[in-house]
Amino acid sequence: MILRKKVAINGLILVLFIVIFSIFSLAIDTPSFNNESTKILLKYKQFIPEKGISIDAQQLINSREAEARTHLLVQFNSDLNEDNKKELENLGIKLVAYIPNNAWYVSVPNNRVNELLTKNYVRAIDVIQPEYKKSELVRTKNFEQWTLTEDNGVYLFVKFHRDISLDIAENLITSFEGIVINRIEFINALTVLLNQNKIDSISELDEVQWIEEIPPLVEDKLDKSKSAISVNTL
Repeated sequence: MILRKKVAINGLILVLFIVIFSIFSLAIDTPSFNNESTKILLKYKQFIPEKGISIDAQQLINSREAEARTHLLVQFNSDLNEDNKKELENLGIKLVAYIPNNAWYVSVPNNRVNELLTKNYVRAIDVIQPEYKKSELVRTKNFEQWTLTEDNGVYLFVKFHRDISLDIAENLITSFEGIVINRIEFINALTVLLNQNKIDSISELDEVQWIEEIPPLVEDKLDKSKSAISVNTL
């Protein structure tokens, strides 16, 4: 299928690093224990979460089925040791992505959240806000002209939490009338063509971790792909 044509193979390695390191804020050394050591360092903002479970997180859990999983932002009191990780694994809790300081995006069975909260090494549980998932260009929709199509489409990388299969990811994108161009298996991401009006809805999906504009490296390939799949005449 022409729609499955790979984009910018020669620049794939660079693309992977761009997407991976765009997820979080600037890497800094963890300071000694003080207020700074409990600050969450995201690309979108830096903040100190309140101890315990936030109202937003509790409401989110209550709105979903008990047997379902939810991706949450969980901060721990310190680095997790192997015993901690094993205990979480036994509860069916998956550590998905590390966030400075001492926090993780985690995949939690909803019926295990209260038990997670009782662990003495858990400091805070909060939601992953849609704005946390967008690069600055995606938030402002200040896209480069060459990433756009004439019918309000834009080429993007959409990274999914690593416990989400790319088959499920593709179904989600197509359910929002998006076109999947390419899979990036290494980082569990898709290159997609998406109407700009759908970006906010995509960012609200629990399964989505990060949305990034494609880098300039793929421009030439996109020009060829646009012609091949007639994206300007959808």
